[in-house]
Amino acid sequence: MADNKKILIVEDDIFLREICSYKLIQSKYKVDIASDGEEALDMITKNKYDLVLMDIMIPKKTGLEVLEKYNKLNKNNNKTQFIMLSNLSEDDNVKKSYDLGVIDYIIKVNTSPSDILHKVNSILN
Repeated sequence: MADNKKILIVEDDIFLREICSYKLIQSKYKVDIASDGEEALDMITKNKYDLVLMDIMIPKKTGLEVLEKYNKLNKNNNKTQFIMLSNLSEDDNVKKSYDLGVIDYIIKVNTSPSDILHKVNSILN
């Protein structure tokens, strides 16, 4: 089911990044990790991901900046899906994320890693 599905986790919180990575790998997803926006942009432009889980507030470039730049470079040729992970629940961030093409916006403080895994499974399977 999850075999051959490739996910990029872009998160600067080491604990959340590691636990999400662990849960996804246990579910047979292939997982790469980026800890800042520049690294994430480089990885998503060079690799094919089925899904990117991305925090908004990350070093070097925000998640929104990464998504804006990716959209300009990609011109919708790639079918990578994005889920924004954030503790920012302000309507502007949520709206801008959806305007940039995310398929979901998850408030981290209200969500467990198991909830994130369930969401990923429902999107990719």
